[in-house]
Amino acid sequence: MPSFRTRVVALIAVARAPLLVYLILHAGLFAFDLYNPDAIMRGDRTGSRLELIEQVRQAGPAGLGPLFLATGLPGDYLEALPIYLVLGPYGVIVFQVLAGVATLLFTVALARSLGACDRAAAGAGLLYCMLPGSLMDPHLLVTESFYTVFFIGGLWAMTHAARSHQRGDLWLGAFLLILAAWVRPQALPFGLVAAAALAWAVPRLRWDALAAPLLMLVLFPGLWILWRYLETGGIGLGPSSFDIPVNLRIRADRLALVAQIPGWVQSDLTHPSRTSPAEFMNLAARYPRALLSTYLSDAVNFAGNPGANAVFGRYLGFYAPMTDLFFWKHTMDSGGFPAVARAIIGGNSRLVLAILVTSVVHAVLVIGAAAGTWRVIGLRPVRVAAAVVLLVCLAQTLVVFVSGLVRWSHRAPLEPALAALAGIGIAWILRRPGERPAPVAGSEVA
Repeated sequence: MPSFRTRVVALIAVARAPLLVYLILHAGLFAFDLYNPDAIMRGDRTGSRLELIEQVRQAGPAGLGPLFLATGLPGDYLEALPIYLVLGPYGVIVFQVLAGVATLLFTVALARSLGACDRAAAGAGLLYCMLPGSLMDPHLLVTESFYTVFFIGGLWAMTHAARSHQRGDLWLGAFLLILAAWVRPQALPFGLVAAAALAWAVPRLRWDALAAPLLMLVLFPGLWILWRYLETGGIGLGPSSFDIPVNLRIRADRLALVAQIPGWVQSDLTHPSRTSPAEFMNLAARYPRALLSTYLSDAVNFAGNPGANAVFGRYLGFYAPMTDLFFWKHTMDSGGFPAVARAIIGGNSRLVLAILVTSVVHAVLVIGAAAGTWRVIGLRPVRVAAAVVLLVCLAQTLVVFVSGLVRWSHRAPLEPALAALAGIGIAWILRRPGERPAPVAGSEVA
């Protein structure tokens, strides 16, 4: 079996063209950041995240424990905290770009684990370079870059375990997925989902598949909850400005707008209100069509939004974005896609151009991923690996819809997996008539 170093060198050789493109793109974007020092603050909740970092700076060593307990889940800002305190905002950008490099390599490796030839795997990497999350997230003070590299790394390790039947790969996957959960708790069930597929399909891994994710759950959230209980007497993950009651209130506010409920007072997201599950269920039972409308709106946005507004409007400032952050969401809720299309056409020409450019890339991603999914489920040697990828991606999608405000950016962690599938699908679509299908990559994939 090739050594780890040999496999990494082989992977980099396959990914050299995507790596070059990625580094050129982000060198240009870093120059943009240097010219626009406020650009790093143009992400979701960057202001509140920076406030927490400043509180840590001022608290000193003695005050860190109480501060961590009082400010909620650790991963929302702690992964960037030491980098920011030592190297400042540009240091965070550099480390997030490096996390993006690792994500790109995992994307290429995942494509190979799913049966891609080297050309298709490189194509997957090139496509990932062009996706909105890959372009924008490394340059913002957000959690996506660190979450995505742990998520896709864990997903790759689990698929590699399906091919290699090696226990070490499974344990590595469980560990990386729990690191993703430390950044965003939505990833807590993903190790269990992947391990369940492996336990069912690979008898040799059955006991490890049961033990690994459970032990990782002891590490997080188990140790975090134990510490909170010993210090505060409370059980749970701690306070959060976007916990489930807050998300239920956001969805309830949207439901109220659609149903035009008289006397309903919209909450202020700077100081979010909360709705209990019982209150929300009562409201949903009274207005089921309005509730369904919000979820349909979210589904269209999650699957179809190419991310142009966030990348070209909010981050790059190519045109002035809407001052109302919920304009597009409320337009979709109330009038559906036709209303959104009318608003786009009635907007400025730069908005239309940005949407056209990003829509081409998004169409390649969607069509390629659909074809790639069809291709991999028909390949017996990679069928178990494909099942792991598809099940975990489905779990990620379902968990996202707990949010009261599902945005395209929630799709960013899935983009590497979709790009891996799209690389396979596009190569399959573009094969010459009579050309034999590309050989399935062996278990020596890095």
